[in-house]
Amino acid sequence: MIDNDDTELLLKNSEYFNLIKHFELEVGLLTNQFKISYIYQEQLYQGILNLMCCFCPLKLWKPLLDRETSNFSRLQIERLLFKQLIKYPELDFDMDAKFLAKSLAKTQAVSEKVSIAHKISFMVRSKGILSFMLYFDGRNMESFEGFRWCLQLLYHIERYAIDIQDIRSLLEDCQRIFSILCAKSLINRIIERGQFFPNEQSLLSKSNEGDVLQGLLFTIMECTEPSMIISETQLELFVLSKFFEVLGDIESCMAVLNGFLIECIYNDGPYNLALRLQRSSLNEMIRKYIFGTTMTVEGDPTVMHQSGKIIEAIILYGGIHIDILRFFHAVYGFYRSSFMDAVDYIPESVLTRECISMVDNIIKEWDGITSQCDPKTVQLPQVLLRTTEGSIVMVEEVLEESLNEHRHEITSLLSSIKLRTKRRLLGETQVQNNYSIYLRKLGVDWVTLWEQSYLDNNDDLPADLLQLASDIKQWSFGFPIS
Repeated sequence: MIDNDDTELLLKNSEYFNLIKHFELEVGLLTNQFKISYIYQEQLYQGILNLMCCFCPLKLWKPLLDRETSNFSRLQIERLLFKQLIKYPELDFDMDAKFLAKSLAKTQAVSEKVSIAHKISFMVRSKGILSFMLYFDGRNMESFEGFRWCLQLLYHIERYAIDIQDIRSLLEDCQRIFSILCAKSLINRIIERGQFFPNEQSLLSKSNEGDVLQGLLFTIMECTEPSMIISETQLELFVLSKFFEVLGDIESCMAVLNGFLIECIYNDGPYNLALRLQRSSLNEMIRKYIFGTTMTVEGDPTVMHQSGKIIEAIILYGGIHIDILRFFHAVYGFYRSSFMDAVDYIPESVLTRECISMVDNIIKEWDGITSQCDPKTVQLPQVLLRTTEGSIVMVEEVLEESLNEHRHEITSLLSSIKLRTKRRLLGETQVQNNYSIYLRKLGVDWVTLWEQSYLDNNDDLPADLLQLASDIKQWSFGFPIS
């Protein structure tokens, strides 16, 4: 397996290798400065926040934040921060965020030696850094609560119309990165709990987590200006890639949490429940990972994770045409070939491994498929999850998306839908004609998006991918798709 922060596959002199060295240097400088610092210095804490905003890989923080090996620097970060807090007896990290904002609003008109804006920037930055240290420690529930406190404070500051014009840019950066880290903390917590077998009670109990992630996603997008989605340096490109990777991870989790229960018939046996993932989240998951992969800097091994998750989402969407899947399998192979040592790469996710294995089998039979039928007319079956982390099952009918559906309409779904499972991947898939056309256009949109985004951020397309993309776009049910 390749860890997201692993450097084993780094290409010497690659852009990613150079960025890793840059991050190591910045972390090393901060570590040394904290070791010799005996007073609170705002620029040092801002340096930590800047590295957080740049998605500095978690393992690289070890010299600064690891309790056992950081050699006094972490203790100094905490000690100097709390020593500074004593200067503001009216402030407390354990204070209710709404009450704190209301108290600051009341003193806003009073002439003070220390401005309200300075106090707010101190509280938000400091609490965020303390929460990040918990995140580094793997204490995900505590870090989630800490980041959520920061976001609640920022919300109430806006609500009480406190003057923050001088620090607005700083607070917007904090709001964005803390929302991202809050979401990552929650996702890590969900992963820690392990897989569960979907049923009505378990899904309803998870619905609140889906709502929280949806709210965090909204906040992230709300404080991200379109002008920020432009990169002029390799560091900016790296940040954008990580930004879209996180958005894809959020959508991936939401697709499960907001899924629909379906009752299946296994070989004329008893009924069993399975989960159909939420298609709107799967669509957004694919789009976010497309941006993430095409913006990945040279040598970054996380492109393997993202391109594998695209294949996973296509399989789980259901009804997508085989040639679309083949294109993204070729994309996966293209990225994989960039790493000589990645031949034995195994995706960390059980579900991703299962989906890629399925596609590998399709590609092995490709000559047989093309001899029997036009692959542009063959569609994937509907694929459901028997557990939330894997064990997929195929069913006979591709379920059309309904705009009126939402995850709480479980009872009506259970009473009206019973689907027989399929043993073979390739065969007749039942899809309504109009919906089949919609799925074709959707798949072509994904291919076009990848092609355009790749060209925006890289050199010319590889010849084989260019040909596959051209063939796909020139054909759809007898007429071209523009």
